[in-house]
Amino acid sequence: MTIFSAPRLAPLKLVRTAEDFFAVVAYRRFPVSPLDPALKYVPKNTAEHEADERIASKTLERVRTAGRDARFIEEALAAHVSMVPGSRAGKRLHYRVIARMAGEHPFRRVDLQHAVERGIGDRDDHSWQPGGDDADVEFWATMFPGEFILTLRLSDERLRHRDYKVAHLPGSLRPSVAAALGWLSEPSPDDIVLDPMCGAGTVLIERANMGRYQLLIGGDSNSESLAAARENVGPRYKPIELHSWDASAIALEAASVNKVITNLPWGMRHGSHAENRRLYPHLIEEFRRVTKPGGLIVMLTAETRLMADLMSR
Repeated sequence: MTIFSAPRLAPLKLVRTAEDFFAVVAYRRFPVSPLDPALKYVPKNTAEHEADERIASKTLERVRTAGRDARFIEEALAAHVSMVPGSRAGKRLHYRVIARMAGEHPFRRVDLQHAVERGIGDRDDHSWQPGGDDADVEFWATMFPGEFILTLRLSDERLRHRDYKVAHLPGSLRPSVAAALGWLSEPSPDDIVLDPMCGAGTVLIERANMGRYQLLIGGDSNSESLAAARENVGPRYKPIELHSWDASAIALEAASVNKVITNLPWGMRHGSHAENRRLYPHLIEEFRRVTKPGGLIVMLTAETRLMADLMSR
């Protein structure tokens, strides 16, 4: 969660690295429970249970009050209508509450949800009605140790889903993450961009949507992945080349690209850590070979220790 201010809403619609936007409508701070969370698995005596119950009751009542007195709901509703085409305004709205909790608390997530629902129901600015998946408005309630944030969701699923993703693969990279990799590559109009393990083509397409480039090059050893990439690319994003190859022996000349952007094997869904220890040195050396001096390589992986060791060498 990142909290920031935006003087205008229009630029938010162009952000490809976020999957949701919310407007903060209420915020509260609470005293942190003096009870040690490490004791949660130890049977508590009556006094400890009573203390927990008092803390829970007081906190949930303050949450209800925060929902009832939230000051910025009208502004958030107007922003929601601006951000989501076809969204409904008016005084009779169906809503639902998504509750989330981080850390240990003396109440359940459903208790947090119900407290917010009671607060919203107590408001006199709308004829609020509980709704399900087709609710007009979503309130997201997040409880941290000592902090409560109530937000109204401004975006819908269209922000996280891309219309080019007609072919999907298991474990395919999320478009928002691929977009983040693209931004880390410092896009430039003279880019020759290589994704040597392109999968369904998500990284290349997200880079294409960030601005001009000279050439996009993708490759993969899996024929199913290449077929998905070709389907997702379609007739767009030219010039682009897609090749069948082994990423540890890329069929390109030395110093032929200036940007490499790729999602490395994590050794979870496919392969293993032991295989990665053998594979990564060959991949990185090959990426260095095809990258021009002064170029940039952006790699995504969960193998942080292995990468740190390779980089140190």
